[in-house]
Amino acid sequence: MPRQTPPPNQLDGDKPPEALGQEYERYIGYLLEKEGWRVIYCGARKGKRDSGIDLICSKGNIRLLVQCKRWSNRKQIGTDVLDAFLKSIWRYKKKNQPKGQLGFKVLGACEIAIGARIYTTTTFEIGFERRAIVEKIKCFESFPHTSKYPMIKCHRVRTPRQDLYYLPSDYGYDSVRMNLLDGDQYVWTEDDALTRGFTKAPQRGNP
Repeated sequence: MPRQTPPPNQLDGDKPPEALGQEYERYIGYLLEKEGWRVIYCGARKGKRDSGIDLICSKGNIRLLVQCKRWSNRKQIGTDVLDAFLKSIWRYKKKNQPKGQLGFKVLGACEIAIGARIYTTTTFEIGFERRAIVEKIKCFESFPHTSKYPMIKCHRVRTPRQDLYYLPSDYGYDSVRMNLLDGDQYVWTEDDALTRGFTKAPQRGNP
């Protein structure tokens, strides 16, 4: 069966920054899904066209906008990153909310609150977190990445009814919106997926 993790001789230093960033975004997304969030992987899907927001998460009437920075611990996150993220949040609100509703989007009788977080493997410069608190952005520094978690996505498609699994290398992997409260799950191996009744998702160009 194909491995879900890179071979031992494929070190992080051999990977381009885009690949390292994608791995970190997937890991943070996985952790948020475990907390009950539904996650859209903008960064992994769109790369530099993600409009400055790596993950858009939803839980009930809450939207959470997330920026992920997998940087060397020799570098610190400066306030320029915070400024850019704030602009991205403002653009998201402007695009998705009625004029005059900067904190909430009114959908009938429902209000949707928008929050924001920044995760990084390194640390923040002095003053960064103080400004972030004022802007109501939660900061998570020195938040390590690991590849030691189940990465194979087992997803239950409702219409038409299909139980499919996706490997990290599969086309469409980052487009799958997992709902761990509704039967979706992560597993370690393809055997695990098959045992649970899931079949391999068809790939682009294949019948």
